[in-house]
Amino acid sequence: MAVISVNQIWQGRVGDSDKNVRRHSRVFHVRTDTKANDDTVVKSHPLVPKVGAQHPNDPKAFVVRVSADNFAGAYLWQVTVTYSTEKEFASNPLNDPVRFSWNDEIVTEATLLHTGGTGVHIIDTAGTTAPGEIQANSAGDAYEPIDGEFPHKVVTIRYYVTDLLPDYVFDLVADPTFGRFVLNSTDVIIDGKLMFASEARVEGIPVGEVQDRNDINYREVSAQIGFKPKGWKIERLDEGFRKKNAGDNEKRDLVLNDGDGTEPKKPVMLDGAGGVLANPGLATAVFNTFFPWTEADITVINGVNLA
Repeated sequence: MAVISVNQIWQGRVGDSDKNVRRHSRVFHVRTDTKANDDTVVKSHPLVPKVGAQHPNDPKAFVVRVSADNFAGAYLWQVTVTYSTEKEFASNPLNDPVRFSWNDEIVTEATLLHTGGTGVHIIDTAGTTAPGEIQANSAGDAYEPIDGEFPHKVVTIRYYVTDLLPDYVFDLVADPTFGRFVLNSTDVIIDGKLMFASEARVEGIPVGEVQDRNDINYREVSAQIGFKPKGWKIERLDEGFRKKNAGDNEKRDLVLNDGDGTEPKKPVMLDGAGGVLANPGLATAVFNTFFPWTEADITVINGVNLA
């Protein structure tokens, strides 16, 4: 079974323009040597342009559709090849360009964030807390969660991979130990935007079903990266009902009101070292910084490049 000839004919050529989009059609007659040859044999011949092929006279137009019609007898086929400038295609889908889109998202987080302007920041020696570590005030008492809504930008990066799922679509969505979000460990550039370390958060990597183009199997990846300019650290007011014992830091004493020695009805501001803040107020408030995320190399995601 074989294709005997492939010839472009001049009848049927079409070209039109709509705003900024140009479309073209080319027509070929393809003759085979047996009735068993079907459209798959006809369209797979090397002389028939494939999806993603460039137009010979319009370098910005690419094949978006190839149709075959067995219009005369069992051996003669008419193949119509349609080009468009609306979207670039490559013959191999894995060579298609990466596409970016941006959106806004509001998330609810169980935190009390410091909005900046006043107060003192207390950061532990490493500048971070280990994933899974309890957020506690300087006296060692755990905070009660407080829900808040916070906006941030989200960039969606779309590209194609083979039909074999890459490991990072699992590993970067949540670290395997604590199930936390994964942040960028190094400065990166996404769609021309510089994001310093810990500013980009992988929020999801959906993967589509297996598709086929020119006998090449592929899937679409839609990586979603959240961006917060000052990073995803959590800053919480250092306050509580207990303080560290002056003689033994392993012990805790109840904070009592000056004068009557009664217990306070609301948390008392602490000084960042486990003691009561001497002059509590907006200007002197101490905020503890927590970093309960995992950092990793996210440049394995297409379109994410080292800065």
